[in-house]
Amino acid sequence: MDEVRAIRELGVELKRVASLHQWVRLVEVDKRIAALLLELRQRDVVAPDTLHAVKQLQLLHKKTVEYCRHEHEVLDQKMKQHQNNREGMAAYASVGYHPGE
Repeated sequence: MDEVRAIRELGVELKRVASLHQWVRLVEVDKRIAALLLELRQRDVVAPDTLHAVKQLQLLHKKTVEYCRHEHEVLDQKMKQHQNNREGMAAYASVGYHPGE
């Protein structure tokens, strides 16, 4: 049962760090999940409750990947908008216009 609890805690941590945009920590949690899966794969037998917990973790992992893709798209759009605004301001500056003067 400790193994099932540890798997569930990984899921909680995965969700928490993603929601807080702690991307470096998210990579660390992802590596821990990969190590867990590798360990389970090397076993001859995995308990049914452990398999169930892994399946739940897999679903949460997929949702987290979707969330990260969405956040990436949002950030990409913000960066493009910032770049466009900067180019526009540079164009105004090149003709001698300086807002706020």
